[in-house]
Amino acid sequence: AKGSATHVAYCVPPGTSGGWIAYAYVNHWLSVYNNNWCTYLSGQMHEVGHNWGLAHSGEGTNVYGDQSGMMGYSYGSSDTPLM
Repeated sequence: AKGSATHVAYCVPPGTSGGWIAYAYVNHWLSVYNNNWCTYLSGQMHEVGHNWGLAHSGEGTNVYGDQSGMMGYSYGSSDTPLM
């Protein structure tokens, strides 16, 4: 529909919602970020990747173990990873 958003990023203010980092629904329009994770590009790319249908890139039970791309480990800073 005209004027509708295709993606919504919801940022929960620091200190309001516990120790979780972020989550997103697969093939969906919503991603949610806790505390400062809304400002970290690595976390944003990871969660939007889920919105676009991507799974984690790690193997077996270590789903976050892959640090070669954005669908593995997310970095808690705005300028990483350096590739």
